[in-house]
Amino acid sequence: MNKKIPRKTRIYFFLESLVPPFFLQGLLDLIITLKFLINYPLNFYRNSPLDSFVKTSNEAYLFATGPSLKDFDFSIIKESDCFSVSNFFLNKEVNNLNLKGHFFMPYHPPLNKEEYISWIKSADKVIKPETIFFFGEESIEDISKSGIKINRKTKFIKLEKGLVFGSLNRNFPILKPYSSPLMILPILIILGYKKIYLCGCDHTVLRDFNSVVKNFYEDEKDLRSNATKDKRWENGIDYHLHNMLNILKQYKKYLRIAKRRNIKIINLSNDSWIDIFPNS
Repeated sequence: MNKKIPRKTRIYFFLESLVPPFFLQGLLDLIITLKFLINYPLNFYRNSPLDSFVKTSNEAYLFATGPSLKDFDFSIIKESDCFSVSNFFLNKEVNNLNLKGHFFMPYHPPLNKEEYISWIKSADKVIKPETIFFFGEESIEDISKSGIKINRKTKFIKLEKGLVFGSLNRNFPILKPYSSPLMILPILIILGYKKIYLCGCDHTVLRDFNSVVKNFYEDEKDLRSNATKDKRWENGIDYHLHNMLNILKQYKKYLRIAKRRNIKIINLSNDSWIDIFPNS
């Protein structure tokens, strides 16, 4: 196995080789549930990052950064609540939307940490101040140490390898996302939107393996080196295939939860590898 893959990830790969995936996910859910129950007194009095959040519609649009956004018709959105992630702030429509929240995945190699902080600062300058910024709790230390001042409300979400009772709740953690949209989707399910539209959630990056990952924007506009090329691929094809399979697994898990709550998820991308959702 490629030694550049983080040690924790290699341990997880090893466990997967010993335990069937279904049982492994059940085991992780059990471990996280026990962890939650042990810390229940602390969790009970802890405010949820979603406690003060107010919906203004029953439909939500989730914007990622896939190349299909080049052909997206933004006129269909009207006044629906919108949420975005990562470099969507480079889109010229970003401040024409009712953008309720913008999400940032936690810092991770091979990104450069200084560039990651500068990237957050750039998004803060571009996106209108009413939009809430959401981070994983892992980002608290990075943001604090950097001394960065974010000029808006910020919320920090607990991310874990499993779900408490295999479900979603305002006080429960969500799964550590294998891709940016998977940080937003469970939050929209928790908030109770009845229709969730996926936009630019193409997940076609493996087409660009060992090349430059295509997005709706030109690569030189990305402030983060190694985000779309160069060291992005240093862990090898096995790692990235495994990552893609886990992206699919997480989408399937959230789809099962959404169905139990009568929530419809629709994929509006005209070129997506996530084929488990209807496109209309």
